[in-house]
Amino acid sequence: MTLDESEMSLPNGNALCDILGGTHLLLIGGRKLETGQPLANIAFSDDIYSVELASGKVSLFGRLPTALGSHVSAIVDDQFLVVYGGTNGLRFFDSIMRYDTQTREWTLMTKQPSELVSSPFFSDGRIASCSD
Repeated sequence: MTLDESEMSLPNGNALCDILGGTHLLLIGGRKLETGQPLANIAFSDDIYSVELASGKVSLFGRLPTALGSHVSAIVDDQFLVVYGGTNGLRFFDSIMRYDTQTREWTLMTKQPSELVSSPFFSDGRIASCSD
């Protein structure tokens, strides 16, 4: 793999991955783990990296609005990256954010409904996902 000059090391911890256009793997947030470092001392990342599957070339694709890990993400219509929940190590999030890969802009889609504030389902920002 080759890194563009503006790149840092890739996250190899709990980054989320999605395939864009069948040609690029997106690595979204997570932590940049380093040998010998206690996990508690390693900050979450706001980086979104793109790995070109054919060549292995890595480049910075964008940035999350906040450093984030333990979230769920999906590519919708090969244009929108949708991210739900997660944590920055200090708090859990319950929001749904959408990143338009063409305009490179984030939109906050929603927060948890007020009537569900006391629900344990929404209390920690975690959700499971699956696809077929």
